[in-house]
Amino acid sequence: MSLHANPIERAAELLRNAAATGQFLAPLRETFPGLTRDDAYAIQQINKQLKLQAGSRIVGSKIGLTSPIVQQQLGVDTPDDGVLFDDMASVKAYRFP
Repeated sequence: MSLHANPIERAAELLRNAAATGQFLAPLRETFPGLTRDDAYAIQQINKQLKLQAGSRIVGSKIGLTSPIVQQQLGVDTPDDGVLFDDMASVKAYRFP
């Protein structure tokens, strides 16, 4: 694991490592106090670009935190959004006659 002076790059790396190993990762807001929504999207952008460079394809988009109750639990006030990559699909689409 490399050391980064930039907390955005370090957070992106921590998320990649957690995804690769399946190991628990504390919420980034605990590891990086003061993390903003813009920071979170910058972290997402770094990992999105790395996945695209590695050959993953974007196949859709996603919206999360749409419930006001969940937003309140997590201390946010708006939904978030992201992309779905081809390796995230767990359900096949079926055509019905």
